[in-house]
Amino acid sequence: MKDKIESSLGPEIKAALENCCCIGSEGNRVGPAPMETTYVERMKNMLVNNITNFVEKLKPKPELSFEEIQKRIEVIIENYPYEEAAAIMKFRNHTWRGSTQSPSPSEIKTTIAMLLSQVLDAKKKGNESHSCGTGGFNAYLFPYGVRVSYAIVTKSSF
Repeated sequence: MKDKIESSLGPEIKAALENCCCIGSEGNRVGPAPMETTYVERMKNMLVNNITNFVEKLKPKPELSFEEIQKRIEVIIENYPYEEAAAIMKFRNHTWRGSTQSPSPSEIKTTIAMLLSQVLDAKKKGNESHSCGTGGFNAYLFPYGVRVSYAIVTKSSF
């Protein structure tokens, strides 16, 4: 890919890279840069690397299989900060319908597991994206992964 990008650099960029020079204290051109070849090569490599990284980020991410989504869901369930979420909910006095207390970490875990189960069912049915939520928690299925969030404050305008 780097060769392809290098060969596609326009003549202006190539000329600029090849004609780098030092500027004197009065703003006048005082000749070629002392590290002419290595400097030009470094600049060219930096430019090519930046373009390559940018192009890589634009490429669509591969869609994950049902099994890969299932593994990622297991990781979320094992590693979600339930205690932290419970503390935030308690601080905000966030209660669920029919309760006067904020949910416990185990109740939050049960809720998140239920939401992720819905996401997994959507994947099983062939959906590449899905979202669901309850009690301030949202679960999302994307072609390339899964996300769970606790919505403290959200606002959208489309």
